[in-house]
Amino acid sequence: MLKRSPQPQSWLDARFVPPLAAGDRLRHHDGPAGSETRLDVARRVDEAMDDLLRLDVDELVIVTHGYAATLVVAAWIGMPIQAAGHVAFPVSSGSVTTLREDGFFHNRAVVTIGDTRHLDSSVS
Repeated sequence: MLKRSPQPQSWLDARFVPPLAAGDRLRHHDGPAGSETRLDVARRVDEAMDDLLRLDVDELVIVTHGYAATLVVAAWIGMPIQAAGHVAFPVSSGSVTTLREDGFFHNRAVVTIGDTRHLDSSVS
């Protein structure tokens, strides 16, 4: 793996190559040498979600970046990895997405996506 010193966002922005509208968007390289493809990230998140969902716990907190949050939700609802190349769930920094599985039918729900109400200082 290529190691680099942290770069400012402007460095990434100058090198970023957006994916095409159609085709194999998951194998797209976004510009910087050594970066992961979306498929690489999707596979890592999918494997992590498989491990996490095997845990015998009542509650679980997952902290992630925006694109990875989309992949967490996709894995939660059972979306095939290939379909995840065309989906985005809107999350902003500091937001909370709530996913819930009922204990009887074991259906999985997406309760909230990108909720930021807790960041509003006027809410008590």
